Amino acid sequence: MKALVGTLVLVFCVNAAFGFEGVPLLLWGSTQGKTFNPPALNALASSNLLSENIVESQYTVVFVGDKLSPEALNECGAKKCFPYLENVPQKTYFANVENPIGLLATIGDERKTEWVNAGSKLTPEAGKISFVTLTPGDFSTQDAEIAEMVKDVEATGYKNSAFIYTAAHNNVAEDGMIARRIKREVTNKQEEVPEEPIIYYRDNETFIISYSSIAYKAVGADDPIELNFTSAATSRLNDTEDGLALDLLGDGPKLSFHIRGENGRWWVEKLLYAEKEYYLNTFIGTHIGFSFACTPTSRFLSMEEVQPGSFNELQITRLQLEPRFSTDSTEPFLGYSEPWDCVGFISPGIIGGLFVTILLLIILAAGLSWIMEIRTMDRFDDVKGKTITVNVSE
Repeated sequence: MKALVGTLVLVFCVNAAFGFEGVPLLLWGSTQGKTFNPPALNALASSNLLSENIVESQYTVVFVGDKLSPEALNECGAKKCFPYLENVPQKTYFANVENPIGLLATIGDERKTEWVNAGSKLTPEAGKISFVTLTPGDFSTQDAEIAEMVKDVEATGYKNSAFIYTAAHNNVAEDGMIARRIKREVTNKQEEVPEEPIIYYRDNETFIISYSSIAYKAVGADDPIELNFTSAATSRLNDTEDGLALDLLGDGPKLSFHIRGENGRWWVEKLLYAEKEYYLNTFIGTHIGFSFACTPTSRFLSMEEVQPGSFNELQITRLQLEPRFSTDSTEPFLGYSEPWDCVGFISPGIIGGLFVTILLLIILAAGLSWIMEIRTMDRFDDVKGKTITVNVSE
């Protein structure tokens, strides 16, 4: 448990240093033994990956709400929205963790991992992570679902279990980022299909997407197989105005992006290929009115374990995507809006270089200051002559 807390503290500190907008995270449960080894952070700006192992005796349950924020928790404190969680005797709270679902899902890639809905029966097992999707919208309902499922786990008699409550999105941060960042007018709209990426689909009303290549690598295959899609189509998710399914179609199975839009932001909620869901190791989404761009190859692992510790993989290179949920009184797509790149503006290497440069400048300034303070004598005694007498006035 201490190691798990250390892992989340490190992630929180790094996120705070880079100014990421994250979500709260609450941790409680077993304190037996070490949970996670010290983490190895990789590609923090783009995908926030954690590559770690879990001890064989630990079972972890991650309760996933639809959206959460410290402000919402403070307001709920007065309304008593979380009667069960408030009475948990020992718990650890983190106010700002960037993409915890992706981080924990990546940790679980090498072990048994499952995704279930609230109310499903959980089977504790050593080294297993269960992601539980809670009912969206009502915190009191989520608290009751958490209490019931924790009670079921404890009733099995399995003692070494850890529980995490977090969310996929920060609704307050979504609104705040729109207020802090003013969209610049895009004057250089693309009038023609760009030469690169070479695969490009557009509907003048609802979407625009392009990529260089999409490949599928099955477990046991030496090389990935490039997928050939010939068209793209969209449909509403559950007939709602804030949900959009973008399907890439071809001779084989379709690739589907399930896109949600709310509170001034849009994001890919699910990625499905051949009706199988894949982990969103690279977060795809940004503010409404902006396009998402990611030049490096993004790799997505299947949620379903094909063999012990082995997963199928999707590889998408030079992806750029922009959806539109409402077409009322808007001009058709002529090209992408201003892009939001998946790679951060400031990398750890740039921060390190600036720190070293500033330190060397401080040393140089101190050295020059000391050299300029050196004073030499302007009068010297002649051993064969009279002794020099200096008056006080001089």
